[in-house]
Amino acid sequence: MKNESTEKTKTKPEETLVEYNIGENKIKLTPSIVQKYILNNNSGQITMPEFKFFCEMAKTNKLNPFTHEIYIIKYKDNQATVVVSKQIILKRATTHPKFDGLLNGIFIKTPDGKLEKRTGGIILENETLVGSWCEVFRKDWSRSMYGSYTIKEIKQERNPSWQKMPVTMAIKTATARTCRDAFPEDLGGLYEKDEIEMPQDVEFNTGFSESDLNCSCESEAIKADNSTQEPKIITEETNKIDLADL
Repeated sequence: MKNESTEKTKTKPEETLVEYNIGENKIKLTPSIVQKYILNNNSGQITMPEFKFFCEMAKTNKLNPFTHEIYIIKYKDNQATVVVSKQIILKRATTHPKFDGLLNGIFIKTPDGKLEKRTGGIILENETLVGSWCEVFRKDWSRSMYGSYTIKEIKQERNPSWQKMPVTMAIKTATARTCRDAFPEDLGGLYEKDEIEMPQDVEFNTGFSESDLNCSCESEAIKADNSTQEPKIITEETNKIDLADL
């Protein structure tokens, strides 16, 4: 009698699927999709809790990971970090119905030792960048939200963008932080990649394009246009202060 063996087909376990809509687009995420297409690099394997946290952040904030509005960074065995693209925080702040404008700029030390507060990012070769600031206005607040930060506090030493354009990075960081404080219900928990500290043994990849690295800093402020709800650019004069005034 001939024995016949039956070969069993091994099937892959069904993956966890997360679905949500952004407008007319349906976003579908599984651990393998996030690992292969959305993870910032291939040096780490995301865990199920990290996958679920990423999906919840994307779903709650209505962000599309396939257009790089939000993504996840994982370095070896370090805990994964969820970050958003560099324009998401500013875009969400300036389109908020209660947004009423913002100003930002830098603090510099002049050759004679004076501390000067400037709107925008103009700095001379013999001057030293020591900090940055941002002021955000809301229509429902009688006072503005103001944040000022020292370079030592916010600079990411291993980020090449800080080496190439420290003034731009200082202003961007101050703006992101102050906007989060002004609109915590919409921006709380959202961080840009350039705000987080990376492990020492990891090569830092910023995601900046060539045009970003070649951009210039202009003195500017953003103010809401009540007729169109679109932000518009206004100029602001430089204010000089002494160290004793701070």
